This record gives sequence, C-alpha cells and structure tokens, in this order.
Amino acid sequence: MWAIIKIDKKKISQLQNDFREKLGKDYEIYNPEFLIQKYKNNKLINKKFSLLGDYFFVFMRILKKLKLLIR
Repeated sequence: MWAIIKIDKKKISQLQNDFREKLGKDYEIYNPEFLIQKYKNNKLINKKFSLLGDYFFVFMRILKKLKLLIR
C-alpha cells in the first residue's frame, strides 16, 4: 500500500533511518527528480529538482498485509 508523506527535505535521512529500524527492508521511497544541466562560466552545473516538492511516496508492504487482515 502506498502512503504519501510530507516532510522537510533536510530530514529525509532521519526518516529513512526510522523506517529501517521499524520496518526493516520492507518499504520503498519514491521521490521523482529531474536533472537540469547548464553552463555557467564555462563550467557544466548539474542541479536536481524534486517533482513532488516536500512530498514522498512510500510503499509499505506491511500496510498491505494489515489491510488484508482487517477485511
């Protein structure tokens, strides 16, 4: 089951550590980004931008299992 989470981008590593402690490897975080390359002063500069801003999609298999148990 997918969940949508809004979090500060600076705290994403803390969120991943919390998920790892509580869920193990039973989750996936999806945050689509696009890369912009441009030249500035004859140097190539790469910038990544998140398409969703402060939101992340998280797929947690445990939620799917719980949903099946509730029915």
